Amino acid sequence: MKHNNVLPNGHFRKHWAERVKTWFDQAGRKKRRRSTRVEKARRVAPRPTELLRPAVHCPTVKYNTRLRAGRGFTLEEIKAAGLTRAYARSVGVSVDHRRRNKCEESLELNKQRLLAYIDRLVVFPKKSSSQASEATQVCLSKVMPIANNKTVEPARKITEKDKQTAAYSTLRKAWGMQRYHGIRAKVAAEKAEAMEVKEKNDNQVPSLHSLIKTKPEKDSQRPLATYAETSTKDTKETCDRPILALNPRCKFPWKTRQMALDKIFDALSAESNERAQRALTVELEIYNKAASRQVYASLLISTVKTLRSSVKHVENVAPSGAEDATPLPILQQLVHSPETLGKNGYIVQETSSQSDRLQEPAKVICDRCSKPFDPKSYYSEHGQLEDCHHHLRGKIRQGTSRLYSCCHRPIGEAPCQVANKHVYRNSSAPSDFIRIDEWKELPSQKPIVALDAEMIYTTAGTEIARISIVSWDETLVLDILVCPEAPVVDYNSRYSGITAQSFHDVLNDNISTFHNLRNIVLPKIIGPKTILIGHSLENDLASLKVRFPVFHLSIDNCFELH
Repeated sequence: MKHNNVLPNGHFRKHWAERVKTWFDQAGRKKRRRSTRVEKARRVAPRPTELLRPAVHCPTVKYNTRLRAGRGFTLEEIKAAGLTRAYARSVGVSVDHRRRNKCEESLELNKQRLLAYIDRLVVFPKKSSSQASEATQVCLSKVMPIANNKTVEPARKITEKDKQTAAYSTLRKAWGMQRYHGIRAKVAAEKAEAMEVKEKNDNQVPSLHSLIKTKPEKDSQRPLATYAETSTKDTKETCDRPILALNPRCKFPWKTRQMALDKIFDALSAESNERAQRALTVELEIYNKAASRQVYASLLISTVKTLRSSVKHVENVAPSGAEDATPLPILQQLVHSPETLGKNGYIVQETSSQSDRLQEPAKVICDRCSKPFDPKSYYSEHGQLEDCHHHLRGKIRQGTSRLYSCCHRPIGEAPCQVANKHVYRNSSAPSDFIRIDEWKELPSQKPIVALDAEMIYTTAGTEIARISIVSWDETLVLDILVCPEAPVVDYNSRYSGITAQSFHDVLNDNISTFHNLRNIVLPKIIGPKTILIGHSLENDLASLKVRFPVFHLSIDNCFELH
């Protein structure tokens, strides 16, 4: 506010101006201040009227390159100039013991300023009144005023070295080195101490008792910077706890990620040989998926819960101490019961309700857009083919609105995908299925296999186009293409990975018919006592037209996901 004007925005009482006393723009005050300065100059003559003050930079971003007078010189600057605090104050130098020097440039600048002041300073003895009377008073308003000398950099041509210099990266690296210096020094010290202990143990000659009792250590490559040796209360076993490497560009704090890594490490099974490496891999997957700290925490909670439940389930199946347990007895305890298989869409045995589904419906529902159509007339030569407008994924709720998860379009707008024809899934009659227990037991049949099949759309519905079978020892047992019996409508390449060129690029030995696959090839691999492992096996077995007997064994991880 300038002068004694009316308040621009008065939120005070009505008679506020009458209750307060102001001293704005009074000529008497101005004269009194001048008289005080003159009286002070006479009193301190021939000394200067003001103290010598240091040159400091302004604290703001806009004016940090300019110099101004500070409160006082630091103790380091006084000492660098060869003075003491008491002497500096006696000769007109202002001292501020609270200020600290943060760079060598400011320390050197104020040191030279003090030395120049001392060279120009004339000190009179206290008892020499004759010299004091002959001295002249310093009439300057400022003692050694501070000048801002701007240095203009001359223009020059930009070189290739300047183009390759990354100023931001250099600053961030310098900040990271200063910020994480303590942590890195601690990690380096722990690593050096661990190396010394290891060298000391290697140089010692082991005793016969230690050679008998100790087990040979397995060589495991450490995935990151260092590991910390931790011990539990119940056991005396030690494990290598992983520590994340420092990354200045990490979108989440290092402490948050390290705490998450510890939780994942504790949730994993202690008997795993690659426990540390797996913990690092799981944490990195969560970090890449999460866009915010809230999402990161949510994914961490669900992942730790899943890991703990899986470890608990395995411990219940294979208790501690059963180191020699084979995988077959363990997997036999994990198989699903016939009731569970029947509730999840598996055709376990023929029932009266399944026998009634022998008649094919006149119209079917499109598997993509859910539109009914007659396949006989639709796929005929004179049929009117129409495009299939559909979405790849289902609906989701985002706030108060409902969207499609594939394109994030509101419900009611045009679909994001267009196909040439409609497709549907067929439902074969139970009489077309064969029972696995009718197959003979052969020596070539595997006790445990993992099965996966890929389907394509034909005019007769879905048909199997590829089947892959892997044994328990990770050996590929079967991987062949199956020729469809009906004309192909859509190869479903987005999910199956099969195209029309796939059948032309493979050899004849890798292509089979559906009849040969089900009646000749599969009985040589799968038997009545074979354990099948897979995901959504009900669709694969329905495409193979294979029916489960009551006592057949199956493990489907799709049940665990639900």
